[in-house]
Amino acid sequence: MATLFYEPCTRTRLSFESAMKRLGGEVLTTENAREFSSAAKGETLEGYSDIIVMRHFESGATPRAAATASIPVINAGDGPGQHPTQRERFGERIDIYEEARGKYIVDGTVLGVMQKHAVVMHPLPRLDEITVDVDVDPRAAYFRQAKNGLYIRMALLKLLLVGW
Repeated sequence: MATLFYEPCTRTRLSFESAMKRLGGEVLTTENAREFSSAAKGETLEGYSDIIVMRHFESGATPRAAATASIPVINAGDGPGQHPTQRERFGERIDIYEEARGKYIVDGTVLGVMQKHAVVMHPLPRLDEITVDVDVDPRAAYFRQAKNGLYIRMALLKLLLVGW
């Protein structure tokens, strides 16, 4: 598997790499692929790998790559809408983000009034919206979410490389 990341996303890249290694495969990795001459020239990685995991800053870049590749290309995010930060989700209304930031925080006090069956989910990384003391609460599911993402990536890689 080759990971071709044109913008940094450590958790996504490492989870794909870990998934491939757990399946017994090898990994060729790049982060900041636009800094490498072969990627900038559009040279192929197909001869070195059986599958490519690609993350690109431009919307539609990964489907375009997949259309010309002879091996599977997994979209690990293409364009700002695929991996927006909390701030980017507000678009041009940054003022609303700045006004809301820091006002809505899940902490021990909030946990105290939540139902016992509630679940706290978050896409990570957390900034200031969840305090670290929430991590030990059994209702905090965000680390389980991340771990489950690893298993999903393992299943996806196996399906694309081996089939059912």
